Amino acid sequence: MNLQRQADVAVAVDNLANVEQIDQAACEAGVCVRLLIEVNTGMNRAGIEPGELTLELARRIAGRQGVRFAGLMTWESTALRIIDREDKRRAVAKALDPVIETAQRCRAAGLPVEIISTGGTGAYIREAGIDVTDVADVTGFPEIMDGRIKTLHPRIHGGLLAVRDNPDHMATIAEHDIEPIDLVCVNLYPFEETVARPDCRIEEAIEKIDIGGPAMLRSAAKNGESIYVVSSPTQYEETLRRLSKDDCVIDPRFGRQLAAAVFRLTSGYDEAVSAYLAAHLD
Repeated sequence: MNLQRQADVAVAVDNLANVEQIDQAACEAGVCVRLLIEVNTGMNRAGIEPGELTLELARRIAGRQGVRFAGLMTWESTALRIIDREDKRRAVAKALDPVIETAQRCRAAGLPVEIISTGGTGAYIREAGIDVTDVADVTGFPEIMDGRIKTLHPRIHGGLLAVRDNPDHMATIAEHDIEPIDLVCVNLYPFEETVARPDCRIEEAIEKIDIGGPAMLRSAAKNGESIYVVSSPTQYEETLRRLSKDDCVIDPRFGRQLAAAVFRLTSGYDEAVSAYLAAHLD
């Protein structure tokens, strides 16, 4: 396998065969690829069972030259559709508890696990005694205005918008210590689900208008030939399959396909917001 351009991404794996394939390709290319172990928390879409099986896979990764264990990941889509705060907390807890337990076991075994998060999810993980890296530590700027501003920062958007084949762009981000970002995965605030509730107040609806999410999606999509921008859970499996099969080389055609989906999504999202506000002028 030949690695033409290494993307700065972490590849999700859930079995030893994938690890061995990626490790072999990385060694041949003379690079080291970061691996995230996907943990199945009940969705049964993908992932390895939490606990001893995950810990053993992490150990097998740690002993290789071409790959590095970067942490754990999971997906809990049902929580996105839950409006009630306490019900959402319980859904998140159900998904995160086995991941947190596995992370603790990995750390106890001397295996590094880094979790990056924002808002309530990060707070919940901290309550379990797990260290979390805030997005503020990446941007060097705190979340402000009740979380309205988190990712609207040059360290995020500079890493998304820099044209990889433009020497001036790459020199600029290097000068300002901005890391290029090659994979974006965003789920937008559930605006339409919120306003569909009969008891939804306009103040609540406005707070569900996502700003940072669409901005990241659009920035990444504008650079779609160099970035995979994942805007729906239905795209996860194919994106991960391509990253694994293509040795983390970004396929410009698939990138443009993902970018087109982003602009369809954000245009529909904006239309829903516009229609709601137009219907609530008084």
